[in-house]
Amino acid sequence: MVALSVVYPEDDPLLGEELQALRRFLPESIALVVGGRAAPAYADVLESVQAVAVGDLEELAAALDHLRGARTVQA
Repeated sequence: MVALSVVYPEDDPLLGEELQALRRFLPESIALVVGGRAAPAYADVLESVQAVAVGDLEELAAALDHLRGARTVQA
């Protein structure tokens, strides 16, 4: 898993391209988890790169539990 916090700015024109590049370089088996204050502004690109968007620490914990369970099933 790669986790990113997008805090500022909410309108970076290059962030979408960078997230798409990161997704291309990561193996498909590696989850991309993105949170942070500015993350909702990038919802479309997060969906396009199949990132798991989290809004707070509880959602992060739930995402981690889900990813751990998914990995156990695949193993």
